[in-house]
Amino acid sequence: MTQSFAVCALAAGAYAQIAHEPLLPYVETVPNTVVEFSMVPVASGMVTLTTRDNETMMFNVDPFWVASTETTWDLYDIYVYKLDGDVGNEITANKDQQASGTSTASADAISRPTKPYLPPDRGFGHAGYPAMSITYEGATNFCKWLSVRTGKHYRLPTEAEWALVADRAKKPVGVNTEIGIEVTGWNKGNCNFTTHPVAQIDKREPGVYDIFGNVAEWVTGADGMPVAAGGSYVDAQADIGPNARVYQTSAWNQSDPQFPKSQWWLADCSFVGFRVVCDPTPVKPSEETPGTPDAK
Repeated sequence: MTQSFAVCALAAGAYAQIAHEPLLPYVETVPNTVVEFSMVPVASGMVTLTTRDNETMMFNVDPFWVASTETTWDLYDIYVYKLDGDVGNEITANKDQQASGTSTASADAISRPTKPYLPPDRGFGHAGYPAMSITYEGATNFCKWLSVRTGKHYRLPTEAEWALVADRAKKPVGVNTEIGIEVTGWNKGNCNFTTHPVAQIDKREPGVYDIFGNVAEWVTGADGMPVAAGGSYVDAQADIGPNARVYQTSAWNQSDPQFPKSQWWLADCSFVGFRVVCDPTPVKPSEETPGTPDAK
């Protein structure tokens, strides 16, 4: 199976890349805010994955960008609490006006989570800490919102893309030899039972922090289903790393009193977050209108 992300010339300023040119790192700032995050390029490569059914699959992954850190509360709060302003309405109006010549400024183009009943950071820490307790659907819709806001194509990584980053991360930045994962990652043995601010320890190729441990990261599995990769602070050191995978169970949302359970928050899962990737392709507005999960 080949993952094909065509590289093409873009029209959007510094984001423009000519086909086959190496991707360059960049810093993204969310419009109307001062919150920014760094994206680093990942060169193409081959990876081999073993699925839940013990099927071995090879993937040829094309170049892409990956966030240098897990998504933080600083960034996710903008999405949840509309800290970027009521821009969804403006986007909807512009698109509809182009299509029909009429204004629908009251329509809401961006589906956002309902406010959590309890602080989703569990008291671990907020500013600079990885966002967690978020469903795969919530993380996916965050990426769609971020794409609309920036004009780039953000999304969750596929399992093959995450595995490619994890393989490259066997090398700390500036070190020529692979030293394994023994010195990296917040895990049960070194975390004092809590997550830690991102980018504090052990920067690894291709310029990422916390790829192993801290929070496990949502990816789209080789079978198309959500899976959290890399292990987290609740796992022993031996259980974090490139091959660590965990699948959502009913226990992750057992104490949620709603029926059906929330599609945005995981009431009993404090160990899964996510990081974003970006395609070197222009955003397609028709593809970036977020889904509309139930407001639970």
